Amino acid sequence: MHLNTPKCLKRVGEKIICPYCQLQSIKYCRNKTNKQRYYCKGCCKTFLQDYAKKAFEHSISNWIINLTKEGCGIRSIARLLQISTSPVLRRILYIAKLITKPVIPIVF
Repeated sequence: MHLNTPKCLKRVGEKIICPYCQLQSIKYCRNKTNKQRYYCKGCCKTFLQDYAKKAFEHSISNWIINLTKEGCGIRSIARLLQISTSPVLRRILYIAKLITKPVIPIVF
């Protein structure tokens, strides 16, 4: 690509990958700030490619999990990731709902 090519022409044919299930996604609609939303046919979720707020990025969940394993508190996680404490709490509760109980067989 040439450096003088407009930004809209550089993105033609670009494949957008779903951050949740890693499948190819399609254009869906535009949000209030006129950013393009994408829809994944595999997991039926919508997402933005670039979020305005850092707390909504998909990779933040992995950081929260790792920092919680290291023993960091909610306020220290929020300080390290430079986000507010309320999104950290919401993510922790969401991640906790996804954890399934292990099956422990009873041996007599």
